[in-house]
Amino acid sequence: MEEQGLTTAEGMVDRLGAPPAEVVERGVGGVAARTTLPLAPSGTFDELLSRRVTCRNFDTQRALSGGLLSHMLQRSVMASARVAVGHDTAFLKKPVPSGGRLHPTETYLLIQHVEDIPSGLYQPSDRPRTAALGPSA
Repeated sequence: MEEQGLTTAEGMVDRLGAPPAEVVERGVGGVAARTTLPLAPSGTFDELLSRRVTCRNFDTQRALSGGLLSHMLQRSVMASARVAVGHDTAFLKKPVPSGGRLHPTETYLLIQHVEDIPSGLYQPSDRPRTAALGPSA
């Protein structure tokens, strides 16, 4: 990345050109037709979120631990419970929004540099409270 000049935002713009606009206005009537909503007061969790940064300058020599990968999956996509609603119907409780708990999206992981996991395409298990990956065809 360094030799290509892609380690800073300025270098990426110089090499790849300007990115798309960070905000795209959508809707009928433009900004003037929008209804302004009140902002919630900030708290300690909001302060924590505001300190979060995104960094894409990864250390390619250091592997991610399987435990940290499992923790991230648990917090972002892993089912935490199975909710039975009748003798032949059940829904999964996941930390992602889904209309009617139908979860119409699937998660696939392109694994590289994770301890004890060969590089490849994987899909997390849908079994509640099970941190497992299966190879994806």
